[in-house]
Amino acid sequence: MKPTTRSHRGLRAFTGRIGALMLALASAQVASAQSNTGTGPNVTVVTTNGTAAALSITTGVNNTAYGFDALRFDTTGSANTAVGSAALKSNVLGGSNTGVGYGALYLNNASGNT
Repeated sequence: MKPTTRSHRGLRAFTGRIGALMLALASAQVASAQSNTGTGPNVTVVTTNGTAAALSITTGVNNTAYGFDALRFDTTGSANTAVGSAALKSNVLGGSNTGVGYGALYLNNASGNT
């Protein structure tokens, strides 16, 4: 066999392993998505995907956080949407905010911002 054929086989095996790793990581990210829903006067609907996304929410309702640390410290803020790593990270009380992109509205604690 020619040496180039062996290196191509090695490359295919390596590419296959990388593909399997990427699939496993993607599956892990999807598995981290959570949705907390309930019924009654104190319904909390939180949709997250990402490590520590919306981790601190206690009474805030109708929040969506996608990305590492998105809405990380929000506790009582409601109707917020954070998309991107650290988007609306420091928001605690503010509501009706939309932050899209890395660090969007990072230090925000007011309401009605985009």
